Amino acid sequence: MNKEGINLFVERNLTNFSVNSTGWDDLIRKLLFEFAIAGWNLEHRVFGKEKFGELRCYTYSEDETLNNRLKNIKDKYSKLSVETCEICGSEGKMRTIGSWQTTLCLNHFLEQQPVIEVDDQQNVKLNNKTVLNIKNVVKVDVEYDLQKLWLYTGQNDWEGKKYFSWQEPNYYLLLKTIPISIFPKDRQGEISMLFQSLN
Repeated sequence: MNKEGINLFVERNLTNFSVNSTGWDDLIRKLLFEFAIAGWNLEHRVFGKEKFGELRCYTYSEDETLNNRLKNIKDKYSKLSVETCEICGSEGKMRTIGSWQTTLCLNHFLEQQPVIEVDDQQNVKLNNKTVLNIKNVVKVDVEYDLQKLWLYTGQNDWEGKKYFSWQEPNYYLLLKTIPISIFPKDRQGEISMLFQSLN
């Protein structure tokens, strides 16, 4: 096994990994290099993908000893992937965008995750776009653990309904900005206490 053969194997199989960007390319190259050193047949292809924000690799060999070595290599790089931004390769961590698990650095997370902003006129903005004004909110529903919030600007539940989640940056700022009087009566004390203890 020569270095040129290993490099060819690595580059040929790099494209067999279905990942979201190029941030994990170095991890995948190292994984493939370690496969070659461990004894993987360089004529056989290796496939992998991003799943739930982590790198997964799929291989099988008739050789049980080789399978154990490959499993250790796969586990190692799977663990490294959840600490590496999928986009740029810098230090990252597992994050949720919408309902998707992904591994991103803070900069790439903030680029993709809408940030809640509340301006001086009480306009609530997501990505610099006004979605509602707090003065127009007539009803608030909040999940039992305060991690989800529904704001209504219409009299009917289906009119003007906007949803916000604790996973969105500045969610608790929004929660604090809403007048306590429009929360359900049975939740007002709890919400008031939450913010009093932070002052």
